[in-house]
Amino acid sequence: MNNIIPILLIFLALHGCSESKISYSPRFPVDVTVTFNGTPATGTVSISPSNAVKGSGAIGTGGDLIEGQFKSKDGLGASIGSHLIYIQIFDPKTVIPAAQVLKDPVTGETLSQPPEVLGYFQKTLEVKESGNSFTFNLNNSDLKNNNN
Repeated sequence: MNNIIPILLIFLALHGCSESKISYSPRFPVDVTVTFNGTPATGTVSISPSNAVKGSGAIGTGGDLIEGQFKSKDGLGASIGSHLIYIQIFDPKTVIPAAQVLKDPVTGETLSQPPEVLGYFQKTLEVKESGNSFTFNLNNSDLKNNNN
């Protein structure tokens, strides 16, 4: 047992503590504007690399679609290349403003019902180093749901 420790220390000294070899592609801002039946939409946006090679470092982005707008946060955009955008549209009659969300005073659990999802829309888009502003004017006929 006493011989194992010096051997282990020699191995670690020779091998060294290398830094992580993972590298990620640069990310660029993405802005998405969505209207649904002529009014600013509420829902979620997800932008994911399509056909990304494992280990390529390709990165997507996503978040809430509020009053028809999604803007990636600084440094948290998407990598250059082909991406699949997935837009989920909420029924505006069932969306509760954050200030009106009810919480249980004891547990802090949200008591309000989540908004009803009307459907989703997806499309392939190209992210570049600049000019990544995408506008979608959607109607009922553009949406799919989990049944179709």
